Amino acid sequence: MIELIPSPLSWSAGLISPPSHLFSKRELAKKYGLDHEKKWITIFAYQKTLLEHLELEALEGVQILLLWTDGREGKNEKNIVSLPFLSLIEFSSFIHLSAWVIVRGEVSLISALQLGTPLLWDMYKEIGGFHPEQAEQFLDWQCANDGFRDLFYRLNGEKEWRVKITEIDRYFRVHQMKKFEPAYSIITEIQKYIDKYHISL
Repeated sequence: MIELIPSPLSWSAGLISPPSHLFSKRELAKKYGLDHEKKWITIFAYQKTLLEHLELEALEGVQILLLWTDGREGKNEKNIVSLPFLSLIEFSSFIHLSAWVIVRGEVSLISALQLGTPLLWDMYKEIGGFHPEQAEQFLDWQCANDGFRDLFYRLNGEKEWRVKITEIDRYFRVHQMKKFEPAYSIITEIQKYIDKYHISL
């Protein structure tokens, strides 16, 4: 998967890398009234996913941090916290400091992959809908086992039954994610992609 972000500069694009300086857990906990001693799980998902496909539940010793929600989800649980709009540095810091995350779209996916945080990907719910081919490419690249595939397709509404937070947490306590290998040269990456189809530039 190659994700290019259009640039304001003519004829240019690239990856949005996470900021080089990230906030500490204590700094973020103090600013947002969180418990820095608890494990954090960050969820940046589409509203449809939160309402129809994901079952939020409190976990012992865990704070679940919801990004960009209207605050209805988990409002009766003290360990489920809705955070306000964050800066890019804060967003990246929360992703980096979390035990695992759910991210949506593509830009947040690429950020989480670069930060090396275990993740589930909430694919498109607003523009274009679910893309089966891209989903399979992502899962193949991840060398995803049956357990991960089940969680992924249920989270994305392609299989029945909601996904429970406890299921995802149990999965990531046992299994490791494939690490993202950063691309230092987009030209080299595109060349490698073309070469695998036995076409030479």
